Amino acid sequence: MSSRREYITPCQEIGFWDSLTRPDLTILLDISPEVAAARKGELSPNESGKHDGTPEGGISGFNAFQSRVRSELKAMLAEDGGSVAISTDRRSREETVDLVLQNIPGDWLNRRS
Repeated sequence: MSSRREYITPCQEIGFWDSLTRPDLTILLDISPEVAAARKGELSPNESGKHDGTPEGGISGFNAFQSRVRSELKAMLAEDGGSVAISTDRRSREETVDLVLQNIPGDWLNRRS
């Protein structure tokens, strides 16, 4: 059975990510590739996965590549206990900001490092 990752980045190989402090909270602003493409308009080759092995370009390449990225992010968050995914497909910017703020615990916003 194959793992969900098809490749290992140099940072993963040397354990770079393991050396970093884990965040207290991760918030994923989740949006479907179709809605993202409609909101964005013009799509760059990077966003369409051209430099990451996605053969097709345009909207179909964008949807395919962003679907893979979205699945990977959701899988990573599922492994992490301190994460929240907020669907933004049908929400206004103001509604999204309100939901983000509701998910930030206690006085965290008032803390300064």
